[in-house]
Amino acid sequence: GINAEYMGFIKQTMQKEILLEDTMMVIALNKEGKYFESITRADADTKMYGLKMQLDVNTDIYPIEMGRHYSLCIAKTLSLDGAEDKGTYNPEGIGPSLMDKYEYVMYGKIFKSEIDKSGELAIYGSFGGLMMSLKGAVKILSAFAVDANVYLLLKKIQSHKF
Repeated sequence: GINAEYMGFIKQTMQKEILLEDTMMVIALNKEGKYFESITRADADTKMYGLKMQLDVNTDIYPIEMGRHYSLCIAKTLSLDGAEDKGTYNPEGIGPSLMDKYEYVMYGKIFKSEIDKSGELAIYGSFGGLMMSLKGAVKILSAFAVDANVYLLLKKIQSHKF
């Protein structure tokens, strides 16, 4: 097996590469209407950091449900050792990765960051045209850089306790 010292190194390294890890609860679906048959825009609140999120999800691939809780991760790389991402995905020989812990993965880019009227930071990303917005405390979202490539990963949480 992998020794504890190595696992500690991996955890420390990944802390720099993971921009956000939280639990989100879907509070609304398509509240402004549905424009594309296979895309759902979910509004969600996060448990740990109290963020407000809007996220487009391809529901042909990954159905998203009202009131359901999801484990959310946004990271710079999928590599468990924090190795820099080359911007290409090769399913051959990828080995263990962050994807192993999640059910739905998107790759995209942070394209905008702004302070809103209330003093909160708003971050905007695009994942092949599927949009994401995250709003919350500056100290929580300050690691997100405009033009950064990121992975967004989701997994259903079985328990509905929030």
